[in-house]
Amino acid sequence: MPTTTKCKSSHIKDFCFDEETNTLIITFQSGSYIYDDVPPEVHAELIRINEAGESVGKYFQASIKGVYEATKVPAAPYHQGRFNQLAAG
Repeated sequence: MPTTTKCKSSHIKDFCFDEETNTLIITFQSGSYIYDDVPPEVHAELIRINEAGESVGKYFQASIKGVYEATKVPAAPYHQGRFNQLAAG
């Protein structure tokens, strides 16, 4: 089951990735967005940047926003329900 990674960012609270569906959910201070068809390498780089204390926001702006289609969803705890839906079917 996907786990949520807390983010060291002033604009991004956390992110969560489902490797089976390549679905990335990013929770911002203003709400959550689902990004579909995101390669696992993008998620791995998000983790690396976050752990290194680098700017997750800059990576998001350059490599995710506008590259992958976004769907706005309600804020957490929506993550868990969304991944349960994806896993079921």
